[in-house]
Amino acid sequence: PENIIFLFQPPYSPELNPIERLWLEIKRKLKWEIFENLDELRKRLTSIITELTSRTIKSLGGWDFILEAICVGGIKNYSSL
Repeated sequence: PENIIFLFQPPYSPELNPIERLWLEIKRKLKWEIFENLDELRKRLTSIITELTSRTIKSLGGWDFILEAICVGGIKNYSSL
């Protein structure tokens, strides 16, 4: 579809992939916690994800160089992202 834009990234470049930064944030909050079972882990993950603010999400993926790369890749006005 026209609304999908491919942005090719070099391999092994997690700094260009915002989801990697989100995983780091989640892992940071889980550090040193021990869970008795998967249900406890699932509840804690749900809590962490629910507590993320839009500001936090934006800070993880809103870096100018990422947005500029998207702009170069085909989106002309990235300010609305």
